[in-house]
Amino acid sequence: MLRSIGNWLKGWKFLARLVFVPLAVVFAIWSATGAVSVAFEGLRNYAAKANGSRVRQDLINELWRREVSTWQKATGRKPSDEIRQQLPDDLRERFIFAELTSARGAERGSRVPERAVMRAKADVKQALQI
Repeated sequence: MLRSIGNWLKGWKFLARLVFVPLAVVFAIWSATGAVSVAFEGLRNYAAKANGSRVRQDLINELWRREVSTWQKATGRKPSDEIRQQLPDDLRERFIFAELTSARGAERGSRVPERAVMRAKADVKQALQI
């Protein structure tokens, strides 16, 4: 197929260069800037990924809002811009640390009683008021 296209374009070398060279440049720049993702997992709607587990971006956003609200209630003033920018990264790190710690415990055969898991889930739900 490529050979037939090449044969057809032999008489149109000027047109071929006019079309294909700019296309090649555009695709080279496009891929170099990271605008193209070859991951076949769809749109990235998660904030972090560790050991195959994903943390949803909307969950991080909600926790961020709650942390800022808690900060305002505790101190009586808004957090600084630096703290507001650092907070999402801190939340992501907490989730990643929890996932990696859990995976490490599973690898070593650590087990937690079912009651403790259910109690921890209830505590988290109460803290998040879900």
